[in-house]
Amino acid sequence: MAKHSLSPTEKLFKKARKHNWDNGYKKLYAILEDENCDKGTAMMMYWLSCPQFFTQYANAAECPGYNRDNYLFVKHIEKIFPSIQKEIILYSPKADGRIGREKEIIKDPIPALMYEDTKGTIPFQDINIYG
Repeated sequence: MAKHSLSPTEKLFKKARKHNWDNGYKKLYAILEDENCDKGTAMMMYWLSCPQFFTQYANAAECPGYNRDNYLFVKHIEKIFPSIQKEIILYSPKADGRIGREKEIIKDPIPALMYEDTKGTIPFQDINIYG
């Protein structure tokens, strides 16, 4: 069987999924700005950012400084997500085990749109991030 060659969109997904979060957000913002970034990749990065944790804060000023970069990244994805046109990767936060860790006190809820599966045709589980 011939090995599937990854598209630029799949390569970005793989790069984002393998990102070491200790290395900051610069590369993640660059992925979001890339013309090949799709809704599946953006949503996957969103859920890897643990947005449930940040629902306890009404705004950036309430968020502790050591978590502010992550908070701002989450809010950036929420803002730009509806404008992302490309939708190649089917990402499901539920199938990825990301839903169900909500905080008891919610001052700023996760937008309903971020709970919905993307409508891509390539399931995120089919992208081998280690190959």
